[in-house]
Amino acid sequence: MRSHPKNRQHRRFRRGWLAVLAVLTALLCIVMPPLVTGAIASVSIAQTQVQTQDSESLEQQGRAAYETGDYSAAVEAFQRAASDYAAQGQPWQQAIALANLSLSYQQLGQWSEAAAAIESALELVPAVVDAPPALWASRGKVLSVQGQLLDAQGNTSEAERVWIDAATAYDKAGQPRQKVQVQLNQARMLLTAGFYSRALTLVETALTEQPNDAVTVDALRLHGDLLRLTGDREKAAEQLDQALKLAQTADPTAVSQIHISLGTLAEANNNQDVALENYRLAAATSDSQPRLSAQVNQLQLLVNQEDWAAIASLLPPLMDQLQAQPPNRETIYTRITVGQTLLNLRQAVDDALDKVPPAAAPPSTVPDDSVSTTEVPDDAVPVAVVPAATVDDLLILVNELPSGDAIATLLLETYAAAQQLGDVRAQTYALSTLGQLYMQTQQWKVAKQQTLTALSLAQGAGLVEIEYQLQAQLCQILQNPDAAGSGDEAISACRAAVDNANLLREDLAAKGSDASFN
Repeated sequence: MRSHPKNRQHRRFRRGWLAVLAVLTALLCIVMPPLVTGAIASVSIAQTQVQTQDSESLEQQGRAAYETGDYSAAVEAFQRAASDYAAQGQPWQQAIALANLSLSYQQLGQWSEAAAAIESALELVPAVVDAPPALWASRGKVLSVQGQLLDAQGNTSEAERVWIDAATAYDKAGQPRQKVQVQLNQARMLLTAGFYSRALTLVETALTEQPNDAVTVDALRLHGDLLRLTGDREKAAEQLDQALKLAQTADPTAVSQIHISLGTLAEANNNQDVALENYRLAAATSDSQPRLSAQVNQLQLLVNQEDWAAIASLLPPLMDQLQAQPPNRETIYTRITVGQTLLNLRQAVDDALDKVPPAAAPPSTVPDDSVSTTEVPDDAVPVAVVPAATVDDLLILVNELPSGDAIATLLLETYAAAQQLGDVRAQTYALSTLGQLYMQTQQWKVAKQQTLTALSLAQGAGLVEIEYQLQAQLCQILQNPDAAGSGDEAISACRAAVDNANLLREDLAAKGSDASFN
């Protein structure tokens, strides 16, 4: 059978769009939290001394449940601990229990409950000039958690203000270690916004404070990530190696995250074997979130290498683990990244199967919903013979590859979770990726609808850095006659994409962002 000329046109279009997308998404790693480095601000479950065995037991139960991922049990324990402290007339301890309750609600994606808990906690620890250090310590812990909640909801400017207040409270409490941890949270937020110089200043200041070893490990890893992003890879390697050595004894739980950072650095140095080895070491952890992050990074690298057998082995456990993650902000962005990676994988498989002789190729290049591209036209250019083992690996992978419907469901569920969180940025990324999926399956009208919805959200929230990407995506869609768009619409979208890209470049320069932009 021979392929229809329209199919060949679609293949050329998809390849061209992938090249455009590679450029247009260069900024996405700046504004979207990188899945492979733990960019979400980390607030540990707060510790406090208690005066009754029952309250102490409840707090221990809550912390143990939280650390093992049983957030519902943590909610129950911290609720009871807060009630006990209220009955005992211990408002500062009650505030800490409520802050921990908010953290647990955040992990469950119950954002209104998380906000209510932290507001109640703040009322119990007012800023009083002559307050004793214990009050300031409790207030610092509550503000730290509030900052994480605001950051998770995309309110970065308010989160930064709250974290500055938290650092001040820890200063007055005489707790430099906790102050440093807040500064590191603030630095992570600046990193995701592309303000690397400001983040570097905060981290380097934190390192001069000489906190305890566990916090030093965190600071060294973050310092290494920032040095990589600013181009000093040699010093980045030194910082990450130092962090790894210190973590072996000071904070073993951080080892997997450091391996992810080392893997990302190795990728930047084009050392893919070292990167894969670090991702495999990171994925060996029992901690589900770093394990998933490492597997996602591993998947992205394997797609670039076209290692079909390894991808087929990795995909099923990765997808199962993704579904089991709590609906927090980090999971939302991880799901979006997985969706984008699966689209790249589908395209890579499609391109690889174009090179397979028709007799060896499966009847469809990707599951269920994609147009077959295995037919060879009369004027086809001869290609190199594909080894039989590679063909076998491809056929196995085709059976493991999630269908277009499955990817659409993943993205729609992610969009709904982002709506509940109130994170407009995540909503636009989810819908943008959904639009790209429908472009890939040549469902142009639906692709246009999803992209327009995402564009409306981005414009309403003033997300110029996403808006121009969506306008460029719409520009590509409207050039296809099946999208039911006019030539004027396509021209308008393309011009708007260029105009907004120029505005964004100027804005980044004016704000002093270190974000690179092409």
